[in-house]
Amino acid sequence: MNSRRSGRVSWTQERRAEYNRWAARHMWLIWGTVAVLLAILFILIAARLSHPLPPLPGVSNSPQTDQGRLS
Repeated sequence: MNSRRSGRVSWTQERRAEYNRWAARHMWLIWGTVAVLLAILFILIAARLSHPLPPLPGVSNSPQTDQGRLS
């Protein structure tokens, strides 16, 4: 018999059960991290919408730019 087996439970089933126990204990940490990242993303989007970046100096928004001139 294989010494790694305990009863009828295989090694992979033991590892899966160990991972599930770890995940159940740390689920609050996982969801908390996801919530914080989403909050940061929403704050950045709201800040960008309320305060758009100023146009770059020397860049015109009009379609009549001098594209034909080579510099």
